[in-house]
Amino acid sequence: MAVTTTWKFRQKYLNTYSVDDFENDWEYFVYLHVNPAVHWLHLAGTIVGLSLFPWAMYRLFWHWELLPTVIYTFFYYGVGFISHWTGDGQVSKTWKQLGQTYVYAVRMNIRLVKGQFRKDIAGMFLKYPQTRWVYFKEYAPPAEVSEFSDSGPTSRARASKKSRNSDNLFTS
Repeated sequence: MAVTTTWKFRQKYLNTYSVDDFENDWEYFVYLHVNPAVHWLHLAGTIVGLSLFPWAMYRLFWHWELLPTVIYTFFYYGVGFISHWTGDGQVSKTWKQLGQTYVYAVRMNIRLVKGQFRKDIAGMFLKYPQTRWVYFKEYAPPAEVSEFSDSGPTSRARASKKSRNSDNLFTS
Protein backbone atom coordinates (compact mmCIF):
# COMPACT_ATOMS: atom_id res chain seq x y z
CA MET A 1 0.00 0.00 0.00
CA ALA A 2 1.77 3.07 -1.30
CA VAL A 3 1.28 6.35 0.51
CA THR A 4 -0.27 9.07 -1.63
CA THR A 5 0.43 12.19 0.40
CA THR A 6 3.61 14.12 -0.24
CA TRP A 7 6.77 14.06 1.86
CA LYS A 8 6.21 17.71 2.78
CA PHE A 9 2.62 17.00 3.84
CA ARG A 10 3.67 14.10 6.09
CA GLN A 11 6.53 16.18 7.47
CA LYS A 12 3.99 18.75 8.59
CA TYR A 13 1.15 16.48 9.75
CA LEU A 14 2.63 13.20 11.01
CA ASN A 15 2.83 14.74 14.49
CA THR A 16 -0.90 15.47 14.53
CA TYR A 17 -1.22 12.21 16.43
CA SER A 18 0.95 11.28 19.39
CA VAL A 19 1.31 8.12 21.43
CA ASP A 20 -1.53 9.40 23.59
CA ASP A 21 -3.94 9.04 20.69
CA PHE A 22 -3.35 5.28 20.60
CA GLU A 23 -4.30 2.55 23.03
CA ASN A 24 -0.74 1.24 23.27
CA ASP A 25 2.82 1.98 22.16
CA TRP A 26 2.90 -0.75 19.50
CA GLU A 27 -0.04 0.82 17.64
CA TYR A 28 1.73 4.18 17.66
CA PHE A 29 4.92 2.49 16.42
CA VAL A 30 2.92 0.96 13.55
CA TYR A 31 1.42 4.40 12.76
CA LEU A 32 4.94 5.85 12.46
CA HIS A 33 5.98 3.04 10.10
CA VAL A 34 3.06 2.95 7.63
CA ASN A 35 5.17 4.34 4.79
CA PRO A 36 6.80 1.41 2.95
CA ALA A 37 9.90 3.54 2.33
CA VAL A 38 10.33 3.78 6.09
CA HIS A 39 9.70 0.18 7.11
CA TRP A 40 11.56 -1.44 4.21
CA LEU A 41 14.63 0.75 4.78
CA HIS A 42 14.50 -0.29 8.44
CA LEU A 43 14.55 -3.93 7.34
CA ALA A 44 17.36 -3.39 4.82
CA GLY A 45 19.50 -1.67 7.46
CA THR A 46 18.83 -4.47 9.91
CA ILE A 47 19.78 -7.18 7.39
CA VAL A 48 22.99 -5.42 6.37
CA GLY A 49 23.78 -4.58 9.99
CA LEU A 50 23.26 -8.13 11.21
CA SER A 51 25.37 -9.52 8.39
CA LEU A 52 28.19 -7.17 9.44
CA PHE A 53 27.86 -7.99 13.15
CA PRO A 54 30.16 -11.06 13.31
CA TRP A 55 32.84 -9.26 11.31
CA ALA A 56 32.53 -6.13 13.48
CA MET A 57 32.78 -8.13 16.71
CA TYR A 58 35.76 -10.13 15.39
CA ARG A 59 37.60 -6.96 14.40
CA LEU A 60 36.72 -5.29 17.70
CA PHE A 61 37.72 -8.08 20.09
CA TRP A 62 40.61 -9.67 18.20
CA HIS A 63 42.12 -6.63 16.49
CA TRP A 64 40.88 -3.78 18.71
CA GLU A 65 39.47 -1.95 15.70
CA LEU A 66 36.46 0.23 16.38
CA LEU A 67 35.61 1.26 12.80
CA PRO A 68 33.81 -2.01 11.86
CA THR A 69 31.58 -1.58 14.93
CA VAL A 70 30.80 1.98 13.87
CA ILE A 71 29.91 0.72 10.37
CA TYR A 72 27.69 -2.03 11.83
CA THR A 73 25.96 0.47 14.12
CA PHE A 74 25.36 2.86 11.23
CA PHE A 75 23.60 0.20 9.20
CA TYR A 76 21.74 -1.38 12.10
CA TYR A 77 20.46 1.85 13.69
CA GLY A 78 21.40 4.70 11.37
CA VAL A 79 19.52 3.48 8.32
CA GLY A 80 16.35 3.29 10.41
CA PHE A 81 16.75 6.89 11.50
CA ILE A 82 17.54 7.98 7.96
CA SER A 83 14.43 6.16 6.71
CA HIS A 84 12.20 8.38 8.85
CA TRP A 85 13.71 11.52 7.35
CA THR A 86 13.78 10.34 3.73
CA GLY A 87 10.35 8.71 3.95
CA ASP A 88 8.34 11.16 6.04
CA GLY A 89 10.51 14.20 6.73
CA GLN A 90 10.64 13.43 10.43
CA VAL A 91 13.34 12.53 12.87
CA SER A 92 12.60 9.26 14.61
CA LYS A 93 10.35 9.69 17.63
CA THR A 94 12.07 6.84 19.44
CA TRP A 95 15.72 7.90 19.51
CA LYS A 96 15.60 8.58 23.26
CA GLN A 97 14.28 5.06 23.91
CA LEU A 98 16.54 2.92 21.74
CA GLY A 99 16.65 0.06 24.19
CA GLN A 100 12.93 0.09 24.87
CA THR A 101 11.77 0.37 21.26
CA TYR A 102 14.37 -2.08 19.99
CA VAL A 103 11.85 -4.86 20.64
CA TYR A 104 9.27 -3.11 18.43
CA ALA A 105 11.80 -2.70 15.61
CA VAL A 106 12.73 -6.39 15.80
CA ARG A 107 9.04 -7.34 15.89
CA MET A 108 8.33 -5.14 12.86
CA ASN A 109 11.26 -6.62 10.91
CA ILE A 110 10.18 -10.19 11.66
CA ARG A 111 6.61 -9.40 10.68
CA LEU A 112 7.83 -7.73 7.45
CA VAL A 113 9.81 -10.83 6.49
CA LYS A 114 6.81 -13.06 7.26
CA GLY A 115 4.46 -10.77 5.31
CA GLN A 116 2.46 -9.91 8.43
CA PHE A 117 3.22 -6.22 8.93
CA ARG A 118 0.61 -5.17 6.37
CA LYS A 119 -1.98 -6.80 8.65
CA ASP A 120 -0.70 -4.67 11.54
CA ILE A 121 -1.09 -1.54 9.42
CA ALA A 122 -4.57 -2.56 8.26
CA GLY A 123 -5.57 -3.32 11.86
CA MET A 124 -4.26 0.02 13.05
CA PHE A 125 -6.23 1.84 10.34
CA LEU A 126 -9.39 -0.12 11.20
CA LYS A 127 -9.04 0.88 14.83
CA TYR A 128 -7.89 4.45 14.09
CA PRO A 129 -9.46 5.42 10.73
CA GLN A 130 -9.04 9.09 11.63
CA THR A 131 -5.28 8.75 10.95
CA ARG A 132 -5.59 7.67 7.30
CA TRP A 133 -5.51 11.20 5.90
CA VAL A 134 -1.89 11.62 7.04
CA TYR A 135 -0.76 8.96 4.55
CA PHE A 136 -3.53 8.87 1.93
CA LYS A 137 -4.85 11.98 0.20
CA GLU A 138 -8.08 10.14 -0.63
CA TYR A 139 -9.13 10.83 2.99
CA ALA A 140 -9.95 14.34 4.12
CA PRO A 141 -8.18 15.79 7.16
CA PRO A 142 -10.31 16.51 10.22
CA ALA A 143 -11.94 19.93 10.29
CA GLU A 144 -9.67 21.15 13.07
CA VAL A 145 -6.57 20.58 10.94
CA SER A 146 -5.78 23.40 8.60
CA GLU A 147 -3.13 22.90 5.93
CA PHE A 148 -2.37 26.61 6.19
CA SER A 149 -2.00 26.71 9.96
CA ASP A 150 1.10 28.59 11.08
CA SER A 151 1.27 26.80 14.38
CA GLY A 152 1.18 23.33 12.84
CA PRO A 153 -0.75 20.33 14.04
CA THR A 154 -1.45 19.44 17.61
CA SER A 155 -2.54 16.14 19.01
CA ARG A 156 -6.10 15.91 20.23
CA ALA A 157 -4.94 13.97 23.25
CA ARG A 158 -2.10 16.30 24.27
CA ALA A 159 -4.31 18.19 26.66
CA SER A 160 -5.06 15.01 28.56
CA LYS A 161 -1.76 13.16 28.15
CA LYS A 162 -0.35 14.07 31.54
CA SER A 163 -1.94 11.01 33.10
CA ARG A 164 -0.29 8.59 30.66
CA ASN A 165 3.17 10.12 30.19
CA SER A 166 4.89 7.98 32.76
CA ASP A 167 3.60 4.78 31.16
CA ASN A 168 4.63 5.18 27.51
CA LEU A 169 7.93 4.88 25.70
CA PHE A 170 7.68 7.82 23.35
CA THR A 171 7.63 10.81 25.68
CA SER A 172 10.65 12.69 26.87
